[in-house]
Amino acid sequence: MLSWLKKFFSTEENKVSDKKEQKPVSGATPASPCSGSCAPKPATAVPTPSALIDIFAPCDGVLVDQKDIPDPAFAEGHMGTGVGIEPKSGAFKVYMDGKLAVLYRTKHAYFISNEKSNVTTMLHIGINTVEIPEDKNVFSTTRSVDDLISVGDDLCQVNLDEIKNEGKSTITPILVQLDGLEGRKVVYKRKAGETVKAGDLIMSVVSPQV
Repeated sequence: MLSWLKKFFSTEENKVSDKKEQKPVSGATPASPCSGSCAPKPATAVPTPSALIDIFAPCDGVLVDQKDIPDPAFAEGHMGTGVGIEPKSGAFKVYMDGKLAVLYRTKHAYFISNEKSNVTTMLHIGINTVEIPEDKNVFSTTRSVDDLISVGDDLCQVNLDEIKNEGKSTITPILVQLDGLEGRKVVYKRKAGETVKAGDLIMSVVSPQV
């Protein structure tokens, strides 16, 4: 399993250590979002990295600077590089073309992998929302691991009011996993504090020469 995925599941499981152990849905843990492409290869076999992949707002909301996300695991970049969004709507859309690589059982976290660019992103809805009892039915989705998905497709529905009732922040990190940033960088298309609509371009992963 990739290091960032190990770190994520370790962090989430620590948050629910006094509850029944949370696990990703069947098939998510053993499958690497890189589908084997992360394994070392001869230099001649390594494909040229994609020049650009775009990442869009998953919902209506206000962008939050990564350093202001109220959880150091996200704010300090341990889980990847990107932005937060404070959602104004509970309708979440697919924000990057690819495959749903990991879906947490509680449906609060989604990893989308784009095989062509070898970029994986994480959407973590709210802060410490893994602690919300599942019988609250805060999160719902019809998606399954390995679904091929496109920007604008339905991803999930979220009861934002119930998250607030549980005393949790709704700020949602959208982070590019560090494995896919080697020799690349994230370029931000919108600024923190800006109001965005679902489907607005918010950041891109680019090669240095772009």
